[in-house]
Amino acid sequence: MVEVGSNEDDLEENYMEFMSTKDNLRRAGHAKHIKNSDADQYLPKMYKFQKCKISSSVFKLVNHIYETLVAAGEAFNPEVPDGGMQSATIFETARNIVTMFVKIAPIHHKTAISTVPQIAAVFYNNCYYICHRLMTAGFDAELLMTKNQGKIPRSRLNFVEFFGPLRKLAAGVLEQHLANCRRQISTILSDVFVGLREEARHKKTAKTLLSVKMQLEQIATVWREVLTDSVYADSMGNIISHVLVTLASIVVSKEDITSHDAELTATLLQQFLTDMESLMKIQGYTLIHRVCEKSYYKMKEIIFCVNGSIQSISDRWCEGKGPLAQWVSADHVRRLIRALFQNTDRRAAVLSLIH
Repeated sequence: MVEVGSNEDDLEENYMEFMSTKDNLRRAGHAKHIKNSDADQYLPKMYKFQKCKISSSVFKLVNHIYETLVAAGEAFNPEVPDGGMQSATIFETARNIVTMFVKIAPIHHKTAISTVPQIAAVFYNNCYYICHRLMTAGFDAELLMTKNQGKIPRSRLNFVEFFGPLRKLAAGVLEQHLANCRRQISTILSDVFVGLREEARHKKTAKTLLSVKMQLEQIATVWREVLTDSVYADSMGNIISHVLVTLASIVVSKEDITSHDAELTATLLQQFLTDMESLMKIQGYTLIHRVCEKSYYKMKEIIFCVNGSIQSISDRWCEGKGPLAQWVSADHVRRLIRALFQNTDRRAAVLSLIH
């Protein structure tokens, strides 16, 4: 793999800084840097690519497209009748390379993309890197063409129609992999938190949650190395949110939760939630409360209910204005109360307040 991109600066670039960088780039000549993986550091901020990793083959492919564009510019001779024919033919070759990638690459790597986290992440980056370089292809090629006294109409240095398909392909590939991950995890979690009073069932539930945690850690380890921070956060957040929603659904669907089961359930869920917070740490700060806001806070409220008294649940509901009411529906709160507490007048009174 090849590490590309350089934009880790979030500060906004003003117009004067943009023009200064652009002028310096023209004077220095971007062409001599374009084949290097750190070429983006010479571009204005708005053109820089976020730091990530792509496959070495795609890095070579994009450089080959650039060389083809330069060859198209050098082949253009306005003094010869139909002098643009050869140039146009070479330029169409560059466009055909991109078309073949969009049509063939996802089919050729279909199995690996859907099953291997690293391949899915790299393919996602590949698509966006190609798109990024195609955006600046005209500018890059124009610099070298001008230097070599070659010309080609700017309208021909245009790959706009590929931007949409490449982005759609990248999004589709990553979403397909995320869907497979969600499906696998749902299958693993199908029978947890059942009969925890039995030591064997308790151990099985703990082992299942540990298995899910380890699977997510493996995915996170790979994706941290490959994806940008923002894409990593969104992708991991998607899976973690699904896991938390699944666990929440399992707990609220229980018709009877003994005090012993409730204590063990709260302990297991709290430990799992803490582990998920660690997985969502980026640059020392956890983003789980932002990326997985609804599922994260709903799980915290469910843990509070499972671990609390009927009075504390009533107080936290606070006539539909408390944090419990904000994140957990009235129907789910009533289900939890019925499962956790015996049928008494006090329970009936609290249930009548939750609507």
